[in-house]
Amino acid sequence: MKVWAVANQKGGVGKTTTSIALAGLLADAGKRVVVVDLDPHGSMTSYFGHDPDTLEHSNFDLFLHQGNVPQGLPASLLLPTSHENIFLLPSSTALATLERQSPGQNGLGLVIAKSLAQLWEKFDHAIIDSPPLLGVLMVNALAASQQLVIPVQTEFLAVKGLERMVSTLNMVNRSRKQPLPYTIVPTLFDRRTQASLSTLRVLRNAYPEHLWQAYVPVDTRLRDASRAGLTPSQFDGNSRGVIAYRALLKHLLSHHKQSFDFSSKAAIFASFKKLHPILKEKYFLSPGEDEDDAYESSQMTILIANPHGIFGVYSLREVFEFQKFWAIGSGREFALGAMFAHYSGAATAADVARMGVQAGAEFDTGSALPLTLYSHELQVD
Repeated sequence: MKVWAVANQKGGVGKTTTSIALAGLLADAGKRVVVVDLDPHGSMTSYFGHDPDTLEHSNFDLFLHQGNVPQGLPASLLLPTSHENIFLLPSSTALATLERQSPGQNGLGLVIAKSLAQLWEKFDHAIIDSPPLLGVLMVNALAASQQLVIPVQTEFLAVKGLERMVSTLNMVNRSRKQPLPYTIVPTLFDRRTQASLSTLRVLRNAYPEHLWQAYVPVDTRLRDASRAGLTPSQFDGNSRGVIAYRALLKHLLSHHKQSFDFSSKAAIFASFKKLHPILKEKYFLSPGEDEDDAYESSQMTILIANPHGIFGVYSLREVFEFQKFWAIGSGREFALGAMFAHYSGAATAADVARMGVQAGAEFDTGSALPLTLYSHELQVD
């Protein structure tokens, strides 16, 4: 799944229109798309005919479990839209209360990432419509996304909003292993006004590396599409706005680098499917273990421990998720049993590991002491 966030710390710049236009064009091409409305105003939700003031269930439900996301909850919240290939994770006005509730609660910044991980195999693309304010909702959007789209209205005040957005992004990137790539998209461009022309020049001079060199013009057909509840390309595929968004989509797809995601079992499996041919072709991996085996081996057993969980990846790309501890080897059953028994009473992670290894060595004939124990503190990115 490709995950894009559409964000700006200034409202009225075309975030929702951009999100829906891109989603519509992807859906027209046969892609399965989930759109995520994280704006408490619920513009995207209203666009598709749902009332954010009266919805009984919404994205707000995802934040009610201390940073965890119950299995199946994101799928249960999906709503249909006017396009058969687009489904909506709706907003509600209750999202506005999250900022007051979030202080003191850990783990809320990854709720949307965890939710999309559950939908990984159901959709090809996810597009997140972010709120215009820096807070837990925008942090969720940026943490979940692989690419950021920043629409900027071609007028002076919007440029000031862009400066704040880029500053926020730089702050977020300092805590990421890889900086989040972003594309600045000039919107609501009117070549008849000096304000639009001069603002476009400012953007091209100030952000040459990140600016999409074209622009989305003012187009009343975009407004008409929203009134009809249809994606812009459904409403009028030949309008000036849709033609511009089609060019933008081509640009974004061409700049979307192949990424490896390790946030869930499904994402890890997909990443290792992409990694396997690279290892074969570029690093001379010999994948054969047995002539009669129908599957190619990666010749690796890998432990992945990150803020999303503990995952074991085995040579035939089986992926297992472990909630609290992991073990490998002939004595793993004894080790897992001992760690489970001592987990709640152990003072440190090292104590849990020591109990596991000692049990494996005691009861498995293929395992033996002495034991060398290494402790490593994980950095949360």
